[in-house]
Amino acid sequence: MSEILASLSDINAHLPPNVQISNDVDDSLQVDALRLIRGQLVSIFTGAILTSWNSPENTPELIRSIAGRLIASKYYANLVSGNVPDEMAAFAVSLYNEAISILTQIKSGQIIVVGLDGLPLPQDTIGADSNLDMSPISGTPVFSMGRALSGDQAIGLG
Repeated sequence: MSEILASLSDINAHLPPNVQISNDVDDSLQVDALRLIRGQLVSIFTGAILTSWNSPENTPELIRSIAGRLIASKYYANLVSGNVPDEMAAFAVSLYNEAISILTQIKSGQIIVVGLDGLPLPQDTIGADSNLDMSPISGTPVFSMGRALSGDQAIGLG
């Protein structure tokens, strides 16, 4: 198993002692967790920060914990899906819901992700103020339809 965001101990911390994950588990669980976490946090952290989370050693503890819950949830659901459907719904879904709740709290600013250096990770401010993203700061457009491209050629539709 490739450890991308979470180590085996990060995952097993959320599983019952009699249902521990081992190295022979499909890598797709790690990839699914990575995709979900990046997709949820892409508007909060820069791409550089998100891509730096390429191993458990490079991933903040809170993100490792979220990934551990997501992977444990899917692993447990797959393991018991044919045997005990009611137990799967109660345990696997609660792990998944915990992970999504933490992601939601990060996105809303209720939880701050702390980096490996112990300092809060810088958040991407693109989109924080939609007035600045959509309008020029000076009030004058930078480009217009009649602006000259080079010499006498004008950009225009007509």
